[in-house]
Amino acid sequence: KSISSLIGMSPEDKAGYALLLAEAADKNGYSLLPCDSLLNLALHVYHEEAKEHAIALLYKGKVQQEMENYADALKSYRMALEILSAYPCEFYWKGFVYNMLGGLYGKQNLYAQAKDMYVKACYNDSLARHNRHFISSLSNLGVAYIGYGNIDSAFYLSATRFAAFSFY
Repeated sequence: KSISSLIGMSPEDKAGYALLLAEAADKNGYSLLPCDSLLNLALHVYHEEAKEHAIALLYKGKVQQEMENYADALKSYRMALEILSAYPCEFYWKGFVYNMLGGLYGKQNLYAQAKDMYVKACYNDSLARHNRHFISSLSNLGVAYIGYGNIDSAFYLSATRFAAFSFY
Protein backbone atom coordinates (compact mmCIF):
# COMPACT_ATOMS: atom_id res chain seq x y z
CA LYS A 1 0.00 0.00 0.00
CA SER A 2 3.05 2.24 0.12
CA ILE A 3 3.22 4.74 -2.71
CA SER A 4 7.04 4.63 -2.50
CA SER A 5 6.89 1.12 -3.97
CA LEU A 6 5.76 2.70 -7.25
CA ILE A 7 8.87 4.85 -7.63
CA GLY A 8 10.80 3.85 -10.72
CA MET A 9 7.93 1.88 -12.24
CA SER A 10 6.86 2.59 -15.79
CA PRO A 11 3.33 3.96 -16.32
CA GLU A 12 2.33 0.58 -17.78
CA ASP A 13 3.60 -1.24 -14.68
CA LYS A 14 1.79 1.23 -12.44
CA ALA A 15 -1.41 0.63 -14.40
CA GLY A 16 -1.00 -3.13 -14.01
CA TYR A 17 -0.32 -2.65 -10.31
CA ALA A 18 -3.51 -0.56 -10.04
CA LEU A 19 -5.62 -3.40 -11.45
CA LEU A 20 -3.95 -6.01 -9.25
CA LEU A 21 -4.37 -3.86 -6.14
CA ALA A 22 -8.02 -3.12 -6.92
CA GLU A 23 -8.77 -6.79 -7.59
CA ALA A 24 -7.01 -7.91 -4.39
CA ALA A 25 -8.76 -5.25 -2.30
CA ASP A 26 -12.13 -6.13 -3.80
CA LYS A 27 -11.73 -9.89 -3.35
CA ASN A 28 -10.77 -9.38 0.29
CA GLY A 29 -13.63 -7.01 1.07
CA TYR A 30 -11.57 -3.85 1.44
CA SER A 31 -12.62 -0.41 0.29
CA LEU A 32 -11.50 0.54 -3.19
CA LEU A 33 -11.27 4.24 -2.33
CA PRO A 34 -7.46 4.08 -1.82
CA CYS A 35 -7.19 2.73 -5.39
CA ASP A 36 -8.96 5.70 -6.97
CA SER A 37 -5.93 7.68 -8.17
CA LEU A 38 -4.17 4.55 -9.41
CA LEU A 39 -7.30 3.55 -11.34
CA ASN A 40 -7.32 7.03 -12.90
CA LEU A 41 -3.74 6.39 -14.01
CA ALA A 42 -4.73 3.00 -15.47
CA LEU A 43 -7.59 4.62 -17.38
CA HIS A 44 -5.11 7.11 -18.81
CA VAL A 45 -2.50 4.48 -19.72
CA TYR A 46 -4.60 1.71 -21.25
CA HIS A 47 -5.99 2.16 -24.74
CA GLU A 48 -9.71 2.95 -24.66
CA GLU A 49 -10.56 -0.29 -26.46
CA ALA A 50 -8.32 -2.55 -24.33
CA LYS A 51 -9.81 -5.15 -22.02
CA GLU A 52 -7.67 -3.70 -19.21
CA HIS A 53 -9.34 -0.32 -19.75
CA ALA A 54 -12.72 -2.02 -19.25
CA ILE A 55 -11.50 -3.67 -16.05
CA ALA A 56 -10.23 -0.32 -14.78
CA LEU A 57 -13.66 1.17 -15.57
CA LEU A 58 -15.33 -1.65 -13.63
CA TYR A 59 -13.27 -0.93 -10.53
CA LYS A 60 -13.63 2.84 -11.04
CA GLY A 61 -17.40 2.28 -11.10
CA LYS A 62 -17.14 0.40 -7.82
CA VAL A 63 -15.22 3.36 -6.33
CA GLN A 64 -17.88 5.77 -7.61
CA GLN A 65 -20.65 3.55 -6.26
CA GLU A 66 -18.90 3.41 -2.88
CA MET A 67 -18.87 7.23 -2.91
CA GLU A 68 -22.62 7.12 -3.77
CA ASN A 69 -21.94 8.77 -7.11
CA TYR A 70 -24.40 6.51 -8.90
CA ALA A 71 -24.62 8.44 -12.17
CA ASP A 72 -20.87 8.22 -12.77
CA ALA A 73 -20.80 4.57 -11.65
CA LEU A 74 -23.53 3.77 -14.16
CA LYS A 75 -21.54 5.52 -16.89
CA SER A 76 -18.36 3.61 -15.98
CA TYR A 77 -20.13 0.25 -15.98
CA ARG A 78 -21.80 0.95 -19.32
CA MET A 79 -18.50 2.02 -20.86
CA ALA A 80 -16.88 -1.16 -19.54
CA LEU A 81 -19.59 -3.28 -21.16
CA GLU A 82 -19.23 -1.41 -24.43
CA ILE A 83 -15.52 -2.23 -24.51
CA LEU A 84 -16.07 -5.84 -23.42
CA SER A 85 -18.54 -6.34 -26.26
CA ALA A 86 -15.48 -6.54 -28.53
CA TYR A 87 -14.21 -9.49 -26.45
CA PRO A 88 -16.73 -12.29 -27.03
CA CYS A 89 -15.16 -14.76 -24.58
CA GLU A 90 -14.69 -12.45 -21.58
CA PHE A 91 -17.69 -13.91 -19.78
CA TYR A 92 -16.15 -13.51 -16.31
CA TRP A 93 -15.73 -9.75 -16.62
CA LYS A 94 -19.06 -9.24 -18.37
CA GLY A 95 -20.83 -11.16 -15.61
CA PHE A 96 -19.02 -9.07 -13.02
CA VAL A 97 -20.11 -5.80 -14.64
CA TYR A 98 -23.71 -6.95 -15.09
CA ASN A 99 -23.81 -8.00 -11.44
CA MET A 100 -22.57 -4.56 -10.38
CA LEU A 101 -25.15 -2.87 -12.62
CA GLY A 102 -27.87 -5.00 -11.04
CA GLY A 103 -26.75 -3.90 -7.60
CA LEU A 104 -26.67 -0.28 -8.66
CA TYR A 105 -30.21 -0.45 -10.03
CA GLY A 106 -31.40 -2.38 -6.99
CA LYS A 107 -30.05 0.28 -4.61
CA GLN A 108 -32.26 2.76 -6.43
CA ASN A 109 -35.32 0.45 -6.26
CA LEU A 110 -35.25 -0.03 -10.04
CA TYR A 111 -35.99 -3.73 -9.72
CA ALA A 112 -37.02 -4.38 -13.33
CA GLN A 113 -33.65 -3.06 -14.55
CA ALA A 114 -31.84 -4.89 -11.74
CA LYS A 115 -33.56 -8.14 -12.74
CA ASP A 116 -32.49 -7.71 -16.37
CA MET A 117 -28.87 -7.10 -15.34
CA TYR A 118 -28.81 -10.09 -12.98
CA VAL A 119 -30.21 -12.36 -15.71
CA LYS A 120 -27.34 -11.26 -17.95
CA ALA A 121 -24.89 -11.74 -15.07
CA CYS A 122 -26.16 -15.30 -14.52
CA TYR A 123 -25.83 -16.06 -18.22
CA ASN A 124 -22.23 -14.80 -18.40
CA ASP A 125 -21.24 -16.37 -15.07
CA SER A 126 -22.55 -19.73 -16.25
CA LEU A 127 -20.56 -19.45 -19.50
CA ALA A 128 -17.48 -18.46 -17.49
CA ARG A 129 -18.06 -21.53 -15.31
CA HIS A 130 -17.45 -19.36 -12.27
CA ASN A 131 -19.63 -21.02 -9.63
CA ARG A 132 -19.17 -18.42 -6.88
CA HIS A 133 -20.19 -15.55 -9.15
CA PHE A 134 -23.03 -17.60 -10.63
CA ILE A 135 -24.45 -18.41 -7.19
CA SER A 136 -24.07 -14.76 -6.14
CA SER A 137 -25.85 -13.60 -9.31
CA LEU A 138 -28.67 -16.10 -8.73
CA SER A 139 -29.06 -14.86 -5.17
CA ASN A 140 -29.11 -11.24 -6.29
CA LEU A 141 -31.64 -12.08 -8.99
CA GLY A 142 -33.87 -13.59 -6.30
CA VAL A 143 -33.67 -10.38 -4.27
CA ALA A 144 -34.56 -8.36 -7.38
CA TYR A 145 -37.58 -10.60 -7.96
CA ILE A 146 -38.71 -9.96 -4.38
CA GLY A 147 -38.37 -6.20 -4.93
CA TYR A 148 -40.20 -6.60 -8.23
CA GLY A 149 -43.01 -8.40 -6.39
CA ASN A 150 -42.48 -11.81 -7.99
CA ILE A 151 -42.17 -14.02 -4.91
CA ASP A 152 -42.68 -17.30 -6.82
CA SER A 153 -39.67 -16.65 -9.05
CA ALA A 154 -37.60 -15.61 -6.03
CA PHE A 155 -38.49 -18.87 -4.28
CA TYR A 156 -37.62 -20.90 -7.40
CA LEU A 157 -34.24 -19.15 -7.71
CA SER A 158 -33.54 -19.75 -4.05
CA ALA A 159 -34.10 -23.48 -4.56
CA THR A 160 -31.96 -23.41 -7.72
CA ARG A 161 -29.17 -21.60 -5.91
CA PHE A 162 -29.10 -24.20 -3.15
CA ALA A 163 -29.09 -27.01 -5.71
CA ALA A 164 -26.17 -25.34 -7.52
CA PHE A 165 -24.38 -24.80 -4.20
CA SER A 166 -24.57 -28.50 -3.39
CA PHE A 167 -22.44 -29.20 -6.48
CA TYR A 168 -19.92 -26.47 -5.66
